[in-house]
Amino acid sequence: MYAEDAKSIEPNTNIFPMLMEGLDAIKSKMTFFQGSIEEFHGMTISDPIVAGNYFVLTWTVDATFKGRGRSIFEEVCVYQVKDDKIVLEQFFY
Repeated sequence: MYAEDAKSIEPNTNIFPMLMEGLDAIKSKMTFFQGSIEEFHGMTISDPIVAGNYFVLTWTVDATFKGRGRSIFEEVCVYQVKDDKIVLEQFFY
């Protein structure tokens, strides 16, 4: 689904670097995020909105995070596609 040289941009947080480059870095970030969940309560993902080589969706997670308690995490996810692979993802939350 992702290009080997894909990039991921996060808001300025102290959890992840703002810019991560490469498929291995993106996979590590996903593994870290999943590992930070103590208990999963639910998730919703909107239908995508497609415009040219981009698609956008909203994602909401209701979970208990290790050391932070239960919270509802909402974000807007923007993806750029080239040659049928995601080359850029950017998150707003």
